[in-house]
Amino acid sequence: MTASKREVPATPIVGSELALLVGKAIASRRKALGPGYSQEWLGEQVGLSKQTISRMENGRIAPTIFRLHDISSALQCTMGELLDGVVQAGSDHAQAVIRLIDGLPEAQREPVLRVVREVVASLKQV
Repeated sequence: MTASKREVPATPIVGSELALLVGKAIASRRKALGPGYSQEWLGEQVGLSKQTISRMENGRIAPTIFRLHDISSALQCTMGELLDGVVQAGSDHAQAVIRLIDGLPEAQREPVLRVVREVVASLKQV
C-alpha cells in the first residue's frame, strides 16, 4: 500500500437506491469480518480515505465497477455478493410490474407495456 491516498472519484448518485444498497452491502460485509475491519482499514486497502468509504457505505456515492472489484477483494468476497441485494431489488421491481399487469387481458397488456417503455426511454434521456 502506498503512503499517500489517491482519491479516484466515485460516481455521485445522490439519493440513489442503488448506491444505498451497495453501500449497505459493503458496510455489512466489512462489519461481519470483525472489529479490526474499520472504514479506515478498508480505505487503506483500496487507496481511499475513511471519509470516502463512509460516503459509500451511507449511499451518498457509489463506487465504480473497478473500485467495487478492489473493495470486494479487500473484503474477501465476490462482487456478486456485494451486488446481490441490488439484483434482488431490481427483481422485486420487475415482479411488482408483472403483478400490476398480470390480471389484465392480453389485449390491454400491450398498451401498458408501450407506456412503460416510453416512460423508461424518457427517464434515460434525463
